[in-house]
Amino acid sequence: MIMIFSVVSCASDNSEGTSSASDGSSNSTLPSEVPAGYVSLAEHEKANYRIVYEDGLASTVTSKINKHLEEIKSKIGVIMESVSDKTLPTSLDGMPEILIGETNRAESAETGAALRSGEYLIKFNKSTKNVVITGGNISALGSAVDAFFKDALDTSKRYLSVAETYKKEKILDFPIQSVLIDGVPIQKYTVIYPKDADAVTKYAAQNLVDYLELNAGIKLNMSTDTKAESKYEILIGKTKRAASNISTSLGDGQYVLMQKDGKIVMQGNGIYVGAAVGAFVSENMSASGSKKEVTISLPSSPSAKTYKFPATFKNAIIMIGDGMGFNHIEMAKNGGMKTFYAEQFPNKGQAITESLTVIENKGDKWTDSAAAATALATGYKTYNGRVGMNGGGKSVKNIRELADEKGANTAVITTDVINGATPGGFLAHNLQRKVDNKNNPQILADINALIKDKKIEYTMGRAADDVNSPNPDILKGAREALEIISKGG
Repeated sequence: MIMIFSVVSCASDNSEGTSSASDGSSNSTLPSEVPAGYVSLAEHEKANYRIVYEDGLASTVTSKINKHLEEIKSKIGVIMESVSDKTLPTSLDGMPEILIGETNRAESAETGAALRSGEYLIKFNKSTKNVVITGGNISALGSAVDAFFKDALDTSKRYLSVAETYKKEKILDFPIQSVLIDGVPIQKYTVIYPKDADAVTKYAAQNLVDYLELNAGIKLNMSTDTKAESKYEILIGKTKRAASNISTSLGDGQYVLMQKDGKIVMQGNGIYVGAAVGAFVSENMSASGSKKEVTISLPSSPSAKTYKFPATFKNAIIMIGDGMGFNHIEMAKNGGMKTFYAEQFPNKGQAITESLTVIENKGDKWTDSAAAATALATGYKTYNGRVGMNGGGKSVKNIRELADEKGANTAVITTDVINGATPGGFLAHNLQRKVDNKNNPQILADINALIKDKKIEYTMGRAADDVNSPNPDILKGAREALEIISKGG
């Protein structure tokens, strides 16, 4: 992503008047007046403006506001009022305002309407005399607050001011600049999924939200179908909305993508709800990022489509249920598990990971995670306890290393400790998975070396070698990893 800064701002002229002491305290000479063409927000121990921020503003931003107010108080001796728009729903006493975030003031909405995730805009409104600070997301808004006070505060002349022409913005060059659905900006839509949605449906909705934010800077709200219905919605899965009641029945591998009464309907059997989301993206928004403006028009009648996986693949994800064999899957099905989604994948295989320890009857009657992971990662059977090493004690390349050598970005994510035997099979080479009944610290050192040498783009695992240590958020980690390793194609 290319970051473009467009700045039109003026700092006060420091060549006139006398300055305060280095600690911000005043000297005996009165400070200079705010120069012509500037608007005084606060000066001479008097606040000329009031700060109004949106109700419920994130604490990360309100803490920044409070920090700057403390600086203003200590450096120029002015106490500025800061209040939420809920506490002060309309302007009071004719005092102009510094509006921060999505306040209930009309100009906040007007200024922030076109902003996308990561962008911000600050400007002085000549007609209302207000300063408007808006951001495309919380992080950008926080950056805007810092940028504004840095520009406006002059501690040497003891005033807070901005030029009447003040405008500062951070605009990002996203691959997709705009998305219109039959002329309606996609920002007007909310993503809705069923309250009782399975994981596949929920994550399909999350993937669509993530894609739009990363590629277009558009952050759509996402909610269950318990939310009050609005005019424009993207319905993922069979929601309780009337538009989700389609007449077409869906068979194996089929999905529906259509538009109905201002709603976008995406449905599919099992994992193929993801195919509907994928079709919405791939058929309308260029994966290469060459489409700057996207216009979408979908069919208004349901028509079942069969998803066809491509014959060749550019990317691969290996998912491992640690310690899970065929018998565990069958037991879960017999115990009431309705669907084992991996069975719906088009490419499946079987790997018998039995260790040399078991095959050669070397004592253990079972295959451990180290030998199994090594077999999965390298194709070599080995003895229990060995990580990334064959039966002869030699290091053997794993599939992640081969991918890295071919120029692919790679990541390893686990709910185990990162130097555990299973993730270790894709990251390290060692004759011992454990030392003194704890995971081998040398494996962790090898992983840290991979990160330092940029031989892997992302790793995530439990921090402590302790079963009581909380597992990391696997969904959050997967989202972060996919974002990182997908950069550059």
